[in-house]
Amino acid sequence: MEMSVVALANPIILKWARMNIGYRIEEAAKKIGISNPEKLRKTEAGIEHLTINQLRNAAKVYGRPFPIFFLESPPKDAVDPDFLILYTKESKIISPEAKKKNKFTSNYNKSAYFISIEITSANFYLQFYLLEYVIYHKNYNLTIFTYLEPLNSEIYNSSFTYIKYTPANGKAITSMEFVQFNMSVILSQQYDFLADIAEEMAEIYKKSEDLDLMELYYSYTNMGEGIRSLSELVKEQLGEYDYQILESNVVLKDYPIDV
Repeated sequence: MEMSVVALANPIILKWARMNIGYRIEEAAKKIGISNPEKLRKTEAGIEHLTINQLRNAAKVYGRPFPIFFLESPPKDAVDPDFLILYTKESKIISPEAKKKNKFTSNYNKSAYFISIEITSANFYLQFYLLEYVIYHKNYNLTIFTYLEPLNSEIYNSSFTYIKYTPANGKAITSMEFVQFNMSVILSQQYDFLADIAEEMAEIYKKSEDLDLMELYYSYTNMGEGIRSLSELVKEQLGEYDYQILESNVVLKDYPIDV
């Protein structure tokens, strides 16, 4: 069974968002993709948690930006579910590697998006950045998603990165690592350190005599290479956003495609 990464969202805001759009528990659960409405009821009561994917679905269903569910309290204009988006910038990054003609070109495609969003209303303001990098390889898919919360124009207060590696061979073993940095790092440096961690994990699994665990050697090797390439992209094409991060948390996850 797949190990799911839970999202530590504020249950008060989750319930507020549902009630503001006028959905009953059963209706909302169905739209979000939760088979048992009791799961959503317990989540709103603070007893259980949704997974990251379920919370993303909830954000779409409720018409709310994903980061809003991590605020301490609902916006003061809670009677009005609409927000005025003052500024949205979306940039598609084309990996320079994708332009090179080599033996790997036919094996994968890459895409990356960096989105800057500012949302405001009469008594509410929220700014955040989203960076998503995806590698579609014939043997695996790798997705790196980073949420960045700025402290000011040159420093990020915090970041959360979710790295998902999905092999195409449908192997049954699942691996998950949690990383919390005990020092501040710049954005590209964070990815360099994560690549180092993935490579170290690969070496550990390479020494295993268990064939299933040996599969993780290839997974973490590919993961490390992908994370490293994202670091280079940030350095080359996002230098104006390559700032210091005061607090960084990361989840690295490897799981089968058929679960």
